[in-house]
Amino acid sequence: MAMITSEASGHPFARGHSAVLLAEGMWVRGKASLDTDTGQLSMVLGLETDRVDFGPKGRMTVYLFDGGHNEVAHMKMQEPIAIDGKAPGRARIEEFPLTVNVPRDVAARTTSLEVSVTYDGKQFGLWGIPLDTIVQAIVIIIKSL
Repeated sequence: MAMITSEASGHPFARGHSAVLLAEGMWVRGKASLDTDTGQLSMVLGLETDRVDFGPKGRMTVYLFDGGHNEVAHMKMQEPIAIDGKAPGRARIEEFPLTVNVPRDVAARTTSLEVSVTYDGKQFGLWGIPLDTIVQAIVIIIKSL
């Protein structure tokens, strides 16, 4: 099994990821590896927030390159993944593993990977509680008065 892994970033807050982005006190990170024999591309999207009211929405793209550093293919998340705000105390850090199969001929030609991440806005969720739960609780309180 031949495994190619995206190069880890030297950023002090990369936490082992290849790409890292800070926006509005929230982090989006990404890393990937490719099994060139089977074509299995494993990706990890990391999200972190220090806020109690919001968490980040983010997505990632993985670029596959051949020996001449020509792009062979890329895999892009179509929809962002999000987390709500954190509970009081330490930061909320979540990792989302994703797997996709790349055609074997493409995987066999791939010699390196690069990862990019995007910040797609905020996800409201006070203290890690989703907005719909808060709205339901408010409705229940109002109805009981």
